[in-house]
Amino acid sequence: MTRNSKLGTKLVRSTSLVLALTMALGITWNVYREKKQARLELIEQSRVIAAQMLALRQVTAENQGRINYDSNGNFEFKHLNPAALVQQVNRVFNASTNYRVRQVSLTPRLKENEPNSFEKEKLLILEQKRDSKEVWGEEQLNGENYFCYMIPLYITTPCLSCHGDPKGEIDISGNRKEGYKVGDLAGALTILIPMKLKEASLTSSIQLSIFFTVLAILFSAAVINFHTNLFVSKPIANLTTLSQELGKGRLFSPISSFKAYGEIRELTERFADMACRLQEMYDKLEHKVAERTQELVKANSEIARVSQYKSEFLANMSHELRTPLTAILAFTEELLKETVGQLTFEQEDYLREIQDSGQQLLDLINDLLDLSKIESGKMFLDLAEVRIGEITQQVEKILHPLAEQKGLQIELNVTDSKTVIADRKNVGHVIRNLLSNAIKFSPTGQKIQVTVADTFEPEEGALVTVIDYGAGISEKSQKRIFDAFYQGDQGLNKEFRGTGLGLALAKKIVDLHLGWIRVDSIVGQGATFTVFWPTYPPFDIGIE
Repeated sequence: MTRNSKLGTKLVRSTSLVLALTMALGITWNVYREKKQARLELIEQSRVIAAQMLALRQVTAENQGRINYDSNGNFEFKHLNPAALVQQVNRVFNASTNYRVRQVSLTPRLKENEPNSFEKEKLLILEQKRDSKEVWGEEQLNGENYFCYMIPLYITTPCLSCHGDPKGEIDISGNRKEGYKVGDLAGALTILIPMKLKEASLTSSIQLSIFFTVLAILFSAAVINFHTNLFVSKPIANLTTLSQELGKGRLFSPISSFKAYGEIRELTERFADMACRLQEMYDKLEHKVAERTQELVKANSEIARVSQYKSEFLANMSHELRTPLTAILAFTEELLKETVGQLTFEQEDYLREIQDSGQQLLDLINDLLDLSKIESGKMFLDLAEVRIGEITQQVEKILHPLAEQKGLQIELNVTDSKTVIADRKNVGHVIRNLLSNAIKFSPTGQKIQVTVADTFEPEEGALVTVIDYGAGISEKSQKRIFDAFYQGDQGLNKEFRGTGLGLALAKKIVDLHLGWIRVDSIVGQGATFTVFWPTYPPFDIGIE
C-alpha cells in the first residue's frame, strides 16, 4: 500500500507543480501588465498636468502687456512673468496635493530651481537629444518612491526680453540675462507623482492572485488525490496483493472482490488467467521433474560406471604400457652404450629412433594420466617454498642443447627475488612445456626470450613470459589453444604435430595453483605466453 500511496502522491505533486508553474507564469504576466498599465496611467496624468502648466505659461506670456501696463499706458512690472507665475502656482499646488511640480534649469536664477542629480541627468539628455519631447523614470525622495516626468522648456520670442542678448545685462526683473537664442533649452518642467498608492494596489493584486492560486492548487490536489486513490492506487494495491499470493504459490486467489476499472481491471483479469495457466504448467512440471529425476539418477549411475571403467583402464594402461615401455627404453639405452658389441651407424640410428619414439609415447602416457588425475580430483600438490626463476634456469639448462641444435639463442632474464608456494615438479613441467614449444615452433637462427619477474598486480606473485618469433597463432586458434587434444593451425603439419595435451595440462596445473596462463600472438610475428604464479598457496597446507 505504501508503494501505491507513493504513486498517488507523485501524481498529486506533479500535477500541483504543473498548476503552480502555470499560475505563477499567469501571475507574473498579470504583474507585468499591471505595472505597464500603471506606468501608462502615470505618464498620462503627468502629461495632463504638464499641459495645464504649459498653457498657463503661454497665457501669461501672451498677456504680459496687459499685466504690466495700466489703463493710462504706464509700464509697471508686476513680477508676473510666465516662470514666476508658474512658480507660485506650483507652490500652491504642491501644498494642497502629494504631487510635486517644479521648474528646473542647468542655469537657475533661484535656488529652488536647481536640479537634483536625477533631474540634471535628464536635462543633459534633453539638451543632447532635441527631438525628445519627454523623459521619465523612478526616483526616491525621503525614502518614498516617485514617478518623475519631465518635459523640456525651450526659449521662444517673448522670452528673449528677459533671457536673450545681450548676455549679462540686467532685465526688468532685476536678473542678468543668459544670452539665450530662440530654440535653446531653458530648463524643464518636472512632475513628481508618488507611487505609494500604485504599489499598494499592485501588492494587493499580487496577494489576491497568490491566494486564489494556492486555493486552486489545494482543490485540484484534493480532487486528483481522490480520483487517483479510487481509480489507480486501490486497484494497484489489490493487484499487488494478488501478485504476492501468486508468489506464495496460491495460484487460485479470487478476484471477484477486487474493484478495478478500465485497463487495470483488464490487467487484473489477465493476472488471474495467468495464475490458472501457471497452475496447469506447475502440475505438468512436477510430473516432468519426477521423470527427469529418474532419468538423471539412471544417467549418473551410468556415468559412475563409465568413470570406473576409465579409472580401471588408466590403471591397466599405467601397468601394462608403462612397465614394458620403460624396459624397452632401458634395453635401448644399454644397446646404445655398446655393452653387447659395437653397432653400425645404421643400427645406432634405428635405436635412437626407437628411443625417441618410446620417450614420446611415455610422455604421452604420463600426460594422459596426469590430466585424468586432475579431472578426477586425485592430483595433490606437493607445496613448498620455491623460486620460479631458479626452476626456469634449470629447465633452460636442460633444453639449451636442443636449442643449439636448431641454431636458436635463448635470452634468459631472471629478476624475481621472492619465493612462492608451489609444486616444484609441476612448475617445472609447465615451464618446460612452454620453452619446448618455443624451440619447436621457432625457425632456425631466431631468438627466444624468457623473463621471470616479481609482480604485484593483480596480486603478489611471479610472472613468467616466454616469447618466440615463429609462425604465430591465429585469433581463432588462440581461443582453443588450451583445450585437450587441440593442435591448432599446425595440426596438419607433420613437422610440428604433437599430442595436443601439453598446453591443456599446463593450464590445469596453473589453475590448481590459482594462477593464470594466457597467450598473445599475431600470425607471422610469433607468440607470447605469460604465466602468473601467486605467492601464497590455494589452501592451508603445512610446509616442511
